[in-house]
Amino acid sequence: MIVQRAAALLVSLGFVAATPSASVAQTTEIVGPMTIVMPSSWTRKAADPVMFFLTEPSGQEQSQIYLNAVNQPAATQASVHAVLWDQMQQSERRPKRLSNGSFGRFTWSQMEVSAGGQKTEYYRLYTTKADASHVTVLFVATSTNMFDKELAAIEGVLANAKFVGTTGTSASPVPRANAVPGLPAKDIPIVESHIHIEIRPGGFTSNVLNDHILFFQNGIVVREGFISAPRNCYATIQTADLTALPVNYGRWRENKSAGEVSIAWQEGPPWTLKREGDRLSLGGKKLLKFRPLDGLRLDGTFVHRSLTGSNIALALRRDGNFEAGGLLEEMACPGGDARPALSGSGTYEVRKWTLILRFASGKVTLLPISVESEQDLQQISKFSLRSTYDFVKAR
Repeated sequence: MIVQRAAALLVSLGFVAATPSASVAQTTEIVGPMTIVMPSSWTRKAADPVMFFLTEPSGQEQSQIYLNAVNQPAATQASVHAVLWDQMQQSERRPKRLSNGSFGRFTWSQMEVSAGGQKTEYYRLYTTKADASHVTVLFVATSTNMFDKELAAIEGVLANAKFVGTTGTSASPVPRANAVPGLPAKDIPIVESHIHIEIRPGGFTSNVLNDHILFFQNGIVVREGFISAPRNCYATIQTADLTALPVNYGRWRENKSAGEVSIAWQEGPPWTLKREGDRLSLGGKKLLKFRPLDGLRLDGTFVHRSLTGSNIALALRRDGNFEAGGLLEEMACPGGDARPALSGSGTYEVRKWTLILRFASGKVTLLPISVESEQDLQQISKFSLRSTYDFVKAR
């Protein structure tokens, strides 16, 4: 069974833990400086750190969420995250498919671990800093199904986390406006984007770090974790009128005469990129330019065939109308309506690799969309939602 060792990891790394506490209603959890509202379906277990337990009705699939806060006032968020993650990798056998990224103010790292036989466990660690405290959230799942099913719920909880007593840029959350649920009131275009790949040799495996570098028109740059396609809805990223930069944000400037683009990251060393036509390079290594999808219009009924054999249809028309039948909640991004609409009709648009469905009921559902680079955008026969769910044109 997972994860007695997972809890031990968070309390045996040499940090002094802040005491977590629950509210009287047991729906609000306070972990150091962070307050979060937990879904009613999550069962709280008596453990240190705070632990929530989830299971499928069959009892064959499980996932667990651990929350803790550690006091390291002099340490940067990046260094604490690196120490935790390195020790987690060393404690597991043959970790594979390592990836890293960011979600709002949180940095995350993920790995798959062989659990004996054909079984695989999934680990994702989130960290963020608030004043002297570093908040850690560890999500462990025993199957791909449980990981995909619960990831959206967990990120919904983190997206709505409240932090008190915070000062300084490292504790600044990503501000979100409410003109449309989940979308900033002021939209700043992305003028270009590139994939940065870094390979760091590790003790057990090569740690491949993929970052999607997003250059916004107003001089803000954001890096998002990337595997094969966007898993987050970039249209929700707030970059307008920032008084402080969250972690994984920075400011960019181009010197056209020198052919250079400089980035001053909020945390970490600055970058100097060389411009070569429409490509950028860092330290002599070229970044991969990523094709935009803004304004994309599709024409057809696209079907996702699930592992259980059921079909999920999504009709997207060139006139901007759509009809959806039974989309899965885990396909959608957190931060929109608390309960996203999954069936119905309305209008759609594609912006920043985000499929925005505006239902006739008034609800808005946001889904990360990707299209393979070799496809003609005028005649798309296949696309993916959240990089995992493939939709193939049926007619």
